[in-house]
Amino acid sequence: MELFWDEQLVLERLSKKQPKFPAHTEENELQQLEQQVKRKQGYATSLYADYRTGLLTREEYTFARGKYQEEVAALQGRISQLQERLILRAKCRIVLKAGWL
Repeated sequence: MELFWDEQLVLERLSKKQPKFPAHTEENELQQLEQQVKRKQGYATSLYADYRTGLLTREEYTFARGKYQEEVAALQGRISQLQERLILRAKCRIVLKAGWL
């Protein structure tokens, strides 16, 4: 019985501890996604220089550019979803703060 009690006490203490890293937030995710978009757009831009210098064939350039464009489009879709969610959350806060509900 004492062992069970000690285990409960340990679990309670662990649940009260704060994590040492910042919590994942939608704002953080949004910032990371925007950084990924910039990075991938930069990669896509540098492809043309590689194509012009002969490092890439036309087929390689076209394929890689298309893949980057697909990835950027997917990231931008997720960014739009997050932005809409954040706007809706902000509107809800305003309504609740104003006491309209």
